[in-house]
Amino acid sequence: KKGKMFPLPDKNPVGIDIGAHSAKLVKFKGSEGAFSLEEAVCLNLPKGGADLAGEIAGLIAGAVKSRRLSGRYAATVVPQGQMISRHIYLPVMPDKDLKEAVRWELRKDLPFPADELLADYVRAGSGVKTAENNISIIAFAARRSEVERLICALKDAGLDLRLVEAAPTAMLSSFDLAYEWDEGANSAMLDIGVNQST
Repeated sequence: KKGKMFPLPDKNPVGIDIGAHSAKLVKFKGSEGAFSLEEAVCLNLPKGGADLAGEIAGLIAGAVKSRRLSGRYAATVVPQGQMISRHIYLPVMPDKDLKEAVRWELRKDLPFPADELLADYVRAGSGVKTAENNISIIAFAARRSEVERLICALKDAGLDLRLVEAAPTAMLSSFDLAYEWDEGANSAMLDIGVNQST
């Protein structure tokens, strides 16, 4: 379809969402316009938190093995408690400079050392705040060691992790793939979790 915001993946990955109380795995088959759900698994996590590299990886590994998903491409989102998001406005500038400017803005109030920062961003709305001619940016930050722990846990579970995404942009991508955007209309997405909603 024309006007899609996000590119289609080359293969349909196993999607994994690790929440505060459960981990969800889904697998689709088909192609754009004709997807169907092939697998869906919800794993209850131990109360009081669980070790990502141990208990959670073991639970996911068991589900992967029982559903014969081993070796499949996988995509996941950074758990909400490990991600920081900010809405910022920056002057119009080349993309290379914009990337560094976003990182600079995120460094201002990080709860971890700046050298651990992993950052990404998307332009919001039309991309320009007309009154001041600034770019509207939604920026995301995560701690490198936390993301690496997530990657290792899913690799240990037998999955070939190819994509780590922020939950809000993953939701946008899913909507973008499945539906048409209504021209001139504003849309809102709500992610309802056990501990927090976004």
